[in-house]
Amino acid sequence: MLSLKRKDIKKRNQFHNFENNIIVLKSICYNQNLLKSIRWNAGLVLSNIANNSSKTKIHNSCIISKRTKGVNKTFRLSRISLKRYVCLGYGSGIKKNNW
Repeated sequence: MLSLKRKDIKKRNQFHNFENNIIVLKSICYNQNLLKSIRWNAGLVLSNIANNSSKTKIHNSCIISKRTKGVNKTFRLSRISLKRYVCLGYGSGIKKNNW
């Protein structure tokens, strides 16, 4: 479990470090007003950036159980962990929905 947490932190840090570079390189690649050689070189640099720095490699997972399904984006907790913490009284203002 600890190794998965370390991997996730590493991927998020790599994405954070390369995010601005990727945006700039993509804008250079798609700019038709620039020379073809400049756009080509920007594409080569973009393809050599580490794969873990991609946004698609980051999964939305629970910060406690690392469960990837049923994760609430607001709290970054899975539905099971969220229910457990709300029942213990840690989530102020959250109520169970009854239909």
